[in-house]
Amino acid sequence: MNNNAQLKTIGKIILILVVLAILHAFIYSKYGSIGEALKKIFDLGEEEPDYHVLNEQAQKGFSVMLNDIDKCLKSKQAECGCYISFSSFSQTHAIKTDSKKIYLLNVKN
Repeated sequence: MNNNAQLKTIGKIILILVVLAILHAFIYSKYGSIGEALKKIFDLGEEEPDYHVLNEQAQKGFSVMLNDIDKCLKSKQAECGCYISFSSFSQTHAIKTDSKKIYLLNVKN
């Protein structure tokens, strides 16, 4: 290999390193780390749920459930039954009862 070919090869290597350094700086400034960038770019990892939306859904479902229970209690049928769906509740919600009331609790972590 002559000196001219070696200079071209070194120039290409330096260009690649400069491009990688710029790319690294951009990714770090935008995402904070390469790992976070990969998670966001390739949609890896769990996304934090929108707790506001989950709470609204749970409150609506809870209201429907209370209305159904109330209708059943007011029914004149001896063997009244009602369908209760828990699909609007997430893992962050719990239902607690005492002798007089039913409560919807938010038990996030």
